Amino acid sequence: MLLAVLLLPGCESRDPKNPFDPHNPDTGGMPALLHALAEDGAVELRWDFGDLDDPVAVRVLRGDASEDPGLLTPQIEESGRGSGVYLDTAVQNDSTYQYRLEVLTPEDEWIPTQADLATPGPSEAWLGDATGGGLMRLTPDGRDLRFRVETSRDLLDLQIGPGGEVWGADYGHGEVVQFARDGSVLEAWAFDGANTIAVDPLSADIWIGSFDQQQVIRINRSGGIQYRLENIGLVEDLAPGTFPDGGIWFASRFAGVSRIIHDQVTRQWTEFEWPVSLSPTAQGWIWVIDRARPGVGQILADGRVIWSDAEMVDPKDGDLDGTGGFWVADPGRGGLIHLNGGGHEIGFLDVGAVDAVTRDPVRGELWLVFREDSLVRVVDPSGNELSSVGVGGRPVKVEGYWRQ
Repeated sequence: MLLAVLLLPGCESRDPKNPFDPHNPDTGGMPALLHALAEDGAVELRWDFGDLDDPVAVRVLRGDASEDPGLLTPQIEESGRGSGVYLDTAVQNDSTYQYRLEVLTPEDEWIPTQADLATPGPSEAWLGDATGGGLMRLTPDGRDLRFRVETSRDLLDLQIGPGGEVWGADYGHGEVVQFARDGSVLEAWAFDGANTIAVDPLSADIWIGSFDQQQVIRINRSGGIQYRLENIGLVEDLAPGTFPDGGIWFASRFAGVSRIIHDQVTRQWTEFEWPVSLSPTAQGWIWVIDRARPGVGQILADGRVIWSDAEMVDPKDGDLDGTGGFWVADPGRGGLIHLNGGGHEIGFLDVGAVDAVTRDPVRGELWLVFREDSLVRVVDPSGNELSSVGVGGRPVKVEGYWRQ
């Protein structure tokens, strides 16, 4: 009953189960009835009173994220709506907005509810789940799960094509899947044990690695096999080579790191025992995370390998920092290790047992995955949290279609 919100704090007939009651242990009298979902150039607002009585009216207010809630500006007002959806298009991308739903009681009093934040933007953040959770698309600010599809799939790796399409390695079904930007399946080709995938930037062909089959193949956009390399050990990761040579790098447990150019293995680096993550640079060299060492090595353009002197416990994933350095996700050490271009540690972000890191190259933000907690967090380069969202299951790594 909404009438309980009108009772004075000392009234004996107060109902502490009412979400509007200040003594309610879950809401403190300020229920979260409004959900703001960031989109590209818009924010979708949803509210639902559930089993509560429909209000006389509701109104949605908006303001800057730092604005005093009492100074927010009303955007819409609707009568007798216990649930509703409204698309706010009078917003600018990359600006953070605060929204609040207020409820009108029969006594003509507006009662506030908990505010929600949203930062619209043009980028698309995707996430696969390794335990049958399928494909997820997150809102551009990382505060919400936009939608989830294909929930029976075990997507161990995702890659984003040049047009924003999503390619996934479905280990459980033994398939390589192409998804449209709305999450619908465009194509699916059988490939037993597919666990890693890469899009060739020169040919637009798709490279697929199989841990189980110990092979790498290249297929064209029609699914036809163009190249196959077998008996190469337990394939852990693939990464497209940079211009002008292109080709593909692959990491294999017990067989090290190799590079294929023009369908020929041009070189192999066996000093890597358990390479799990590859990050090529535009300068032609590559960062390699080795869990056996444990540590990070750089294969330079001339083929030499130099090792980072940073202390590492269980490095699992990494990404370029945009200035020549490298971020390393080390859950064993409990955070993110920041290396400079020479492989020396220049910083450590104590963010907890992070399993994967992805840097948004447009905004510089870091998208972090915590598999044990089924959590995705977005932080700035100083480690300040910008957003977080629980996604359930066992999320793998965020891949983005990053845009201005």
